[in-house]
Amino acid sequence: MPMVILDAQRVVACGTLVIERKFIHQCGMLAHIEDIVVSEDQRGTGLGRILIQQLKHLAFKHGCYKITLDCDIKNEPFYARGDFETKGLQMCIYYRDDPATTPTSPKYPHQL
Repeated sequence: MPMVILDAQRVVACGTLVIERKFIHQCGMLAHIEDIVVSEDQRGTGLGRILIQQLKHLAFKHGCYKITLDCDIKNEPFYARGDFETKGLQMCIYYRDDPATTPTSPKYPHQL
């Protein structure tokens, strides 16, 4: 569910709420906040805080038992002010056009 904040027909902030059912939690719903962006000229105006508050409210209204988000470590204080806690560790694999990092390279011998 994308959410945008407009200023005179220009998008100045946006974010996305993704909701998934978790089998291990009796098919409860988990929300992910993703892609939070505020225009450089609008940073520090509170738009990011408003956007996060609205996405949190939307997750609550949909009955989600938890909200997660991934962020750069430099943004951790911003999200901590919005009641998010640092939990666990994120791990990822990036697939790029670089043959050394694609699933067909020797590191990934099986086709996906």
